[in-house]
Amino acid sequence: MAFFWFVLGAAIVVLLGVFAAYNPQPADIFMPGGDLQRIPIWTVAVVPALAGLVLGWLLTLADRIRSRWAYRRAMAQIAERDAAINQLQARVRDLERDLALAQRAAPSAVPPEGQLHAA
Repeated sequence: MAFFWFVLGAAIVVLLGVFAAYNPQPADIFMPGGDLQRIPIWTVAVVPALAGLVLGWLLTLADRIRSRWAYRRAMAQIAERDAAINQLQARVRDLERDLALAQRAAPSAVPPEGQLHAA
């Protein structure tokens, strides 16, 4: 997905560059707040595009930070659970070793698997 956005961004930069190369002549811009005299036409296209890029980046910044925090929290929980699983597996190995030792030490006291002592 990152490659797609890279290619799309590169295409937009190339298109803006071609537009700027073919439109170097100045223009007058009339706005309610004031007039801009002799502004290159490419500036009229590039400045709003850059402003939109910055605004879009700023609007998604909080969500990206929140996502990274959630990812880090999830990774910490996974690490804690992995540690707990490792401890439990070690405990199972210890218990199995103890059981094997107990069966070898007193074979008559511990019935074989599947058999119960008759009372």
